[in-house]
Amino acid sequence: MNLLLRKKHYVQVMHHARPRMQLPGVWNEARQTLEEWLDESMHTTAGPAIHAMEPVIPVIQSVDQEIKWQAQLSELEQIGFMNRSLNIEVLERYQGRLLRVVNFLSEMVTESVDSGAG
Repeated sequence: MNLLLRKKHYVQVMHHARPRMQLPGVWNEARQTLEEWLDESMHTTAGPAIHAMEPVIPVIQSVDQEIKWQAQLSELEQIGFMNRSLNIEVLERYQGRLLRVVNFLSEMVTESVDSGAG
């Protein structure tokens, strides 16, 4: 059920449930103003879209990643893992845990050697 039908249904139910309370002039005007504003807001796109209110997560670029993982990249190169883009990808995957990164890269080297020898 769309919003407009729900509002109409709500108004009908409330109308039959109890008579509308009579308010003093200023309050009655305020209620009418609010109801008009709500009606207009249902049919306008002036407000921000829902997705526009979601936080934006910044995308880390490769230069930033090289700076972020500079110490780990240096250690990996000293060990003999020279493929910087692969090293960065694996560092991101394992959140910089160097032992896990070295194990993963070592297994890749072992698998490639084993498959090449067979």
